[in-house]
Amino acid sequence: MGLFDLLKRVLGKRSSTPSQRSAPMQISPPKPYESLPAWAAHFQTVDDVNEFERLVDAYFRKRNIAAFVHEGIAHRIGDDGKPNGHQSGLTKVSQMCSASERWEWSGLIAAHFDTLDRAGRNQAESDPKFKSYDWCESRLVTRLIQPIDGDVTPKWHCRQDFEGLVTYLALDMGETFCSVLTENTKDWPGTVEQWFQIAEANARRIAPATHAVESLPDELELHLIQTADHVAAWSKALDQFSQIFGTFGAFVSMPTSSLIVALPIHGVDAIGHLQSFISITMGLDRDGPGSISPYVYWVKDDVWHKFEIVVDGQSVRITPPDAFVELMNSLAGDEPNASQS
Repeated sequence: MGLFDLLKRVLGKRSSTPSQRSAPMQISPPKPYESLPAWAAHFQTVDDVNEFERLVDAYFRKRNIAAFVHEGIAHRIGDDGKPNGHQSGLTKVSQMCSASERWEWSGLIAAHFDTLDRAGRNQAESDPKFKSYDWCESRLVTRLIQPIDGDVTPKWHCRQDFEGLVTYLALDMGETFCSVLTENTKDWPGTVEQWFQIAEANARRIAPATHAVESLPDELELHLIQTADHVAAWSKALDQFSQIFGTFGAFVSMPTSSLIVALPIHGVDAIGHLQSFISITMGLDRDGPGSISPYVYWVKDDVWHKFEIVVDGQSVRITPPDAFVELMNSLAGDEPNASQS
C-alpha cells in the first residue's frame, strides 16, 4: 500500500531463549474479545483481532513453546509453570497483519517470532561478539521507544532527546535489532555520547532518507521524510530538510520508525491545520507498522516543544506549549496592525 493511500485511509477514519518443553495443557487459548481493544484499534473488526490472537497462540503450540497471549502481549512460561518475564508485544506484527490479507497472517506471525527468537538466542548465549567494540561499531544505531509508565531498563544505554520518548543504543542485525546491554560495553573505548554520535551516523548511512510532499484536502500539504526504520537518527538531522520548516518552524511527529511527518508554520493560519495534523499522526501511529508514538511537537531552531493531547471518547483536548501560545498571540496581535498600515 502506497503512503498516500495510507494517508487517505487514515483521513477516512477520522530477548531470552524460550522454553522448548511441551506447552502444558492448562494454558488456555486467548479469550475472544467482544469489542476491539485499544491496542488493536488498527484492525477493522473484532473478528480480525480474535483470529490474529488465535494464530499467535497456534504458532506457540505448534512449536511446543509454553506461552499465553493476553491483551496484546505474548508471555513466555518458565519451567516452573509461571511467566518468566519474557514478553513480546504484538503491536508491530498485528499492524503488519491488519494491512495484509488473512491468508498471509500465519506466515507473517511465524517470520516475526522466528526472527525475535534468533536475536534472543544470540544474546542469551553470551556471544562474545556483542562485547567486541570492533564488531559492534559499524552496527551501532539509535532507536526510539515510548517507555511504559516512564520506566526504562537500566540494562540499556538511553537518553532523552524528545519529551515523552527515549532514545537507546542498538545493533542493526539486518533482519532485526538488538539493544546494546551496558554489561557488554564495560571495556569499550570512548564515551557513551561518542557511541551515540557513531550510531546516528551509521543509521543515516544504512538507511538514507527521502523527502516528499503530499497535497491533501483543505489545502493541507504534508512533508514526509521516509527512511527504513531509522527515524531516531534522522529526527536529529532535520536541518538537512530545511524545506519542511516555515518562518515559525513546523509541526512535527514521528508516528512510526520509518516516517517523520511535518507541516511548515508560516503564520497564525497554521492553527487551522493542527487538528488535521494530529488526527493524521494518531492514525499513522495506530496503523503502523513500527509504531513509535502519536505525539506532536512544535520544532523551531532545533528545539522540540511537545503538545499535550488527551483523547476522551470522541473529543480531543489540546494544550499547546507555552512558547507556542506566546508566538501565536504575538502573530495574531500583529495582523490588525499590518492591515491598518
